Amino acid sequence: MRDGQPDEPRIIGTGSPTSDLTDEQLCEIVRESLADIPRDARVLAIIPDKTRDDNTHILFPAAAETLATQQFDVLVAQGTHSPMSRDEKLKKIGAPANWNGDLFDHRWDDPADLVTIGELSRDAVREITGGLFDEAIPLTINRLLAPGEYDVVSIFGATVPYAELVGYYRTVLKQKGTAPSGAAAAPVPLVKKTKPVAAPKVAAKKSAPKASAPKKAAPKKAVAKSKKGA
Repeated sequence: MRDGQPDEPRIIGTGSPTSDLTDEQLCEIVRESLADIPRDARVLAIIPDKTRDDNTHILFPAAAETLATQQFDVLVAQGTHSPMSRDEKLKKIGAPANWNGDLFDHRWDDPADLVTIGELSRDAVREITGGLFDEAIPLTINRLLAPGEYDVVSIFGATVPYAELVGYYRTVLKQKGTAPSGAAAAPVPLVKKTKPVAAPKVAAKKSAPKASAPKKAAPKKAVAKSKKGA
């Protein structure tokens, strides 16, 4: 997406079900895909954090080389994970030479770093969650992604979207079918399932033992005694 408008769908790259791409092939794909970025563009890279083992350290230096004249900053999509140190961030992006951009953390819990772009309506939430939730949800994103901040946003490595609500609902997105030549297949939700909500465990109170009723004495057997006359 550029200037808030979606680009014409296209695919750059190569692949094979029987072989792997070399590091140089990966870098060449990156260079080709970024070659037409204007020299005065402001570019933001979104990268995963250290919990994702991917190839960002290979791809980013190639991008930094290609975008040497542009403003090129990084936003770490760490979610609710602990922020990385600066050294860890530089290692994640491959410590590119001659790169002087800024490194930002996505601080999801800091309202000053967020901006609201809309709302998921109550009806939509009810439909998506199968009735588990029945209230509107504001849609907030990092302020760096707001219109006017950057001209180009590029996603690297294993930064992928997924949705999960309180552990009970997840939508799995998968590429469905084969894309026509020069176009990418639209992500289609294939799985929508709910997990039963477990009832909270409550410690049962032990009741005091009931007092046992007093045992009734066995009835005495009547014994007839005869008196002998004198």
